[in-house]
Amino acid sequence: MSVPAISLIDLGIDPDAADRLLPHLDSFVKWELLRFLHDNPDALVTIEELARYLGRDETELKPAARALASAGILLQVDTGQEYSYALTPDEELQDLIGHLVRRYLADPLTRAALSAQAPRHHRRARLLYAIR
Repeated sequence: MSVPAISLIDLGIDPDAADRLLPHLDSFVKWELLRFLHDNPDALVTIEELARYLGRDETELKPAARALASAGILLQVDTGQEYSYALTPDEELQDLIGHLVRRYLADPLTRAALSAQAPRHHRRARLLYAIR
């Protein structure tokens, strides 16, 4: 007997958050960036600073931050010598990010479901890119 699949909506994920954010959160590095900047909403940080705070290599953070900035999820600010990043100033998107982060942290089942989405979206994005 098979167990029916539980949708993200069944787990309390706002459909707008799922539609607008999840396609862009296709790696754990992007999740970490989003969570860090959500938890530090006034931060404007460089890749070097993010690497230090998150314990990640700059070479994996840079493309992730740029992709999230291109999607409008992060704000990318050219400081002349480098880029700095902050959470989007879009209040509606900030609310959706907050909702997603709270749901992720609040429930282990939701966390597992959302974590499973990242590699799936990443594979789909790589396939679409390869087809082009």
